[in-house]
Amino acid sequence: MRRPFQKPNGQRMNSTDAPRLVGLKREARQRWREKTQTNAKIKGKKETKRDSSLRKPTGSQERAGKIVGRSGDGGIDGVIDQDALGLDRVYVQAKRYVAENAVSEPEIRAFSGSLGAAKANKGVFVTTSYFTQPAQNFAERHPFKIVLIDGERLAALMIRHNVGVRVDETLYLKKMDEDFFGDE
Repeated sequence: MRRPFQKPNGQRMNSTDAPRLVGLKREARQRWREKTQTNAKIKGKKETKRDSSLRKPTGSQERAGKIVGRSGDGGIDGVIDQDALGLDRVYVQAKRYVAENAVSEPEIRAFSGSLGAAKANKGVFVTTSYFTQPAQNFAERHPFKIVLIDGERLAALMIRHNVGVRVDETLYLKKMDEDFFGDE
C-alpha cells in the first residue's frame, strides 16, 4: 500500500500543495544545473581569475586577504587575515585539476609542511577536482586545522556567496494572508 505524502508537521498533502512541490522540484533541478555549470566553468578558468575568485568563497570578503601564489611561494597560494591585526591567519592552497585527477595525500602532507613553515595552524586546500580518501584521512587527523574544499563544494560556495554567478530568475511562493481577511 502506498503512503500519501506528508508535510513536515505530519499532515497529509492535498492538491493545493502540488504547485508548490512542482516549483520546489524545478528550483532544486535549477540549483543542481547551476552548480554543475559553475564547477565546469571553474575548471576552465585562467589561473589569475581563479585565484582572485577564491577570496570570497573562503569567507574573506569581510577580511583582508592577499594572493601569494607564485613560483617559490612555499606551497601557499593565499593568506586571509581573520582579524584587523593579522594575528589569526588562514593559509590557502589551490589546485585546478581536471575531474579525473584527484588530490592525494602527498599534496596535503606538503601543504601541512608549508603551514608548519609559516607557523600557521589553519589552512584551506581548494581543488576543482576531488580528494582521495587517504588525503581526507590525513587532513582529519593532522593537528593543524585543514579544511578541504573539492570542486562540488567550491561551486556550491560560489553560488551561495554570489561569486561568478548572477541571478537569472527569482521564484516567489505566495500564500493567503489570513490577517488581511481578519474577523469583522
